[in-house]
This record gives sequence, C-alpha cells and structure tokens, in this order.
Amino acid sequence: MKLNHEVYILSTAPWDNPEAWTHKRLWVEAHFGKQIRKRLILSHRKDLLIGDVLIDDNPWNGAKDFNGTWLHYGSSEYPNWKSILQYLATK
Repeated sequence: MKLNHEVYILSTAPWDNPEAWTHKRLWVEAHFGKQIRKRLILSHRKDLLIGDVLIDDNPWNGAKDFNGTWLHYGSSEYPNWKSILQYLATK
C-alpha cells in the first residue's frame, strides 16, 4: 500500500517539564530520521492547526475540535494502525 501524504507530527508535552519537549524531538529523530524533526509541531491547541487528518488517541488539547477529520486512534472505529492506513489509502 503506497500512501502519498504530507506528514507532520503534532504532539503535546507538559508545560511544567521543558525537558519533555526536548525528549520528544529526540525521540522523533531517533525513530523517523533527521529530516522529519523539522515537521514536529508541539502545541496544546491542536484545533488551531490546519490539516486534512489528525490521528490522535484522545480528544484533549483540541483534537476533538480539529477542523479536518479526527481519527481517534484506539477507538472502536480505528483500533490500530492497520485501520488508520486503510482509511488513508482511500484519501
């Protein structure tokens, strides 16, 4: 299955732990490579960002109010990555 999407990683980190922000950036680089780190967005207001699809495991921090389609990872409709990829393959 070949997907053709422009991917950004949108995440939230605790405000009271600034080191967590650094750890997220380092984790992204370690798992996805150096180039993707410039596509990391850290925000507590996911509803303010523009995009077609947001994949998130909870409704907090604006995910449920995202302007595009919110795929609730871990829900009965999207319980795993296979179901997410099947959805994305149709778009």
